[in-house]
Amino acid sequence: MMPVATLVTTLKILLFRAGPQDMPYAPALTRLLLALAALSNLLLFGLLLSPLPAALMAIASVLGVVLATEMILRSRGFANRVPQTLSALLAVSTLLNLLMLIPAVQLAPHLAELAKHPELLKQPDKLNLPQSAVLGMDAINLWAFAVSASIYRQAAGTRVLGGVGFALLASMLVLMLVFFVAMLASSLFG
Repeated sequence: MMPVATLVTTLKILLFRAGPQDMPYAPALTRLLLALAALSNLLLFGLLLSPLPAALMAIASVLGVVLATEMILRSRGFANRVPQTLSALLAVSTLLNLLMLIPAVQLAPHLAELAKHPELLKQPDKLNLPQSAVLGMDAINLWAFAVSASIYRQAAGTRVLGGVGFALLASMLVLMLVFFVAMLASSLFG
């Protein structure tokens, strides 16, 4: 479980009232947050995937955040900010992933049906996706991106557009890594 002070700081970061510099510098906390972020990703991926591919993709998601954060901050000369920034990103990601479970659970059966019958994409009226769940996921994803941009902006000492650029870069790296792992898992496990 996340320590109460870390949870309060995470909530403040989610509300744009604090930044990564407000997270405690504690390697043990970072290790805990790595595990919690992987678990929260596993819960999301596990809604649609079997356990092994879901676990591999969850680990890839967290690894992508670690690599992106290291790359961005080291290139800017702020390697000393990596632990707190990583803790902030992982804590925020964990809470937002748990929040995302609410609409994801509603959408999972529809997405499983779509995976079985991809031709439904050509007939969107037959998909019958719960719009409130779709909007909820979109809102949480936008919120997650805005918070990540804010965290990267503060950690890298840039303006708003720099933070947005770094958040885009990090998102692309995470997506590429997860996609690569998904393709690898698909070829190995079917």
